[in-house]
Amino acid sequence: MKQTIIALGLISVVRISAVHAYEVTTHEDMSQKAVEISGLAKSDILIDLGLEPLSKEQPFPNSKNNPVPIVTLFRNGANFEDELSLPRPLNHFFDPKSGYGLAIPNARPSPDWALEDKGDVTDVSGAEQEFSYKEGRKYFLDALTKSTEDERHKNFGLTFQTLGMVIHHRSIQYQEILHERT
Repeated sequence: MKQTIIALGLISVVRISAVHAYEVTTHEDMSQKAVEISGLAKSDILIDLGLEPLSKEQPFPNSKNNPVPIVTLFRNGANFEDELSLPRPLNHFFDPKSGYGLAIPNARPSPDWALEDKGDVTDVSGAEQEFSYKEGRKYFLDALTKSTEDERHKNFGLTFQTLGMVIHHRSIQYQEILHERT
């Protein structure tokens, strides 16, 4: 009986969250716009890294090994943050007054999940967080230092996708805070 009540509670939380969440394409569009007005589009940052300008649509593999342009990697990140597995969205909540996330066991506050700056985190199922800002920095270092071009390309792809997953959290904060207060 107790397990049934817990399961129903989790289902209702997920259902309520889904009702108040942005559409996946909204997160993708917001991420794309952020990239288009960022330094990646308006400076020589990519060229200085030995890459093509953003406008050339140089492909890199995403975490599903599909080669796509940088802008699409950011869009993928915004999408995958909600779509890769059910537990990920349970880490998208944050109450700035208390510092807490969603009130279920092992759910992380959104900033802790996205940044992983207070130590390694896992999701509610115990899976490691592979796409935090901390992990993105590791992917970026590997993109610059790995010995083969394939490894460098893979890690550039993971870097840009991970940044898309991290900025996804910035786009949800106001919506999730408002949801918690209404």
